[in-house]
Amino acid sequence: MPKRSRGTTTERGYGADHQRERDRWVRIQREGGEHERAEGALRCRAVQCLMPTRWIWPGEAWDLGHDERRQWRGPEHEKCNRSEGGIRGNAVRGQPRPVVYRGHLSVDARGL
Repeated sequence: MPKRSRGTTTERGYGADHQRERDRWVRIQREGGEHERAEGALRCRAVQCLMPTRWIWPGEAWDLGHDERRQWRGPEHEKCNRSEGGIRGNAVRGQPRPVVYRGHLSVDARGL
């Protein structure tokens, strides 16, 4: 099966503004982080953190989290961010699709 192209980061909505915001958090982490006793730690901003602790330690993978409206929340563990994105994407894909029948909008009985 051929690999599906997801587009560039800009095409997926992660353009220059997103990169600047992520770079800002990288600087915060490099300059000491948000944890008063652990240098370089950032707090996971995910709505539901899946990790044992909300702290993102230096060297740990993280994404810049955002809500559905593309408002940045801040750093999130990679696992927390991608899990939430999968849940949201699956919910959208599970919604019935509109069907036009003789000029009227309806929903396919199968929900497809």
